[in-house]
Amino acid sequence: MTSEKLEIISYMKNRKQVQIIRREVKSIMQGNDIRWGREVEGMGQRFEMVKEDEEFADLNKELSKWMFWAAGLSIIFLLAHYLRWIVNG
Repeated sequence: MTSEKLEIISYMKNRKQVQIIRREVKSIMQGNDIRWGREVEGMGQRFEMVKEDEEFADLNKELSKWMFWAAGLSIIFLLAHYLRWIVNG
């Protein structure tokens, strides 16, 4: 074969591989989007996912309160420990 034909065949193989990779990436991204409830090609957001997001937002709010108080109490106990260590020598 001539080098020109080899170049054309090589180009067509690369182009086909790029198309396959694009198709795979698109399917993976659509799968992730559907899994996480994002809009995919006009599907709109699914109601169950919106409801789940709201529940997680409430849970996140409650957990952040508990984490705040836990951090505050641990700081207080740490300071009390060091104060006792300083006072007792």
